[in-house]
Amino acid sequence: LVHGTDTFTFTEETGRQWIYFDNSASHPAGQRGKLKEVRNANGDGAVVTYDANDRIERIAWPWGVTDPEEETDSFTYEYLTSGDNIGRLQIVTQKHDGRNYRRVSYGYYGASESHGNQGDLKLVTVQGWLELNPDNPVEDSQGVWVTLHSNYYRYYKPGETGGFTHGIKYALRAKA
Repeated sequence: LVHGTDTFTFTEETGRQWIYFDNSASHPAGQRGKLKEVRNANGDGAVVTYDANDRIERIAWPWGVTDPEEETDSFTYEYLTSGDNIGRLQIVTQKHDGRNYRRVSYGYYGASESHGNQGDLKLVTVQGWLELNPDNPVEDSQGVWVTLHSNYYRYYKPGETGGFTHGIKYALRAKA
């Protein structure tokens, strides 16, 4: 880990670099210590953008292009805006060459549910995009999300024997 002028950089053996904001006052308080950029061994960087609440909103790998429609890969992050788990990650969508590719949805236990405590991860659903018109340009893309598999989790609640509160009790994976 190397501290630069206003960043920390971790370099993997492959040459990939993970660059983080340091704790200087030159960065917004909510972004200090968070991911700023990822670079491959050639120095091409992924752009990380944050929302108004300093949560990752998007990571995009343009690999040298300037037009967002020409990006090779991007991940968009959406967060819950209401309910018991407001602010938690809800959906991550991956696009490849501007087209939907994969999506992961996250569900959480509410305050009064069985089998988990408020905020515990309940369900993870992984979906793939089934493109109905693969020869159409990106802007005319049409398709549907198809569930590939789901993971379901149960946790220990306060007072249960055999574990501790928020400790995972079961993790089940079901194929679609």
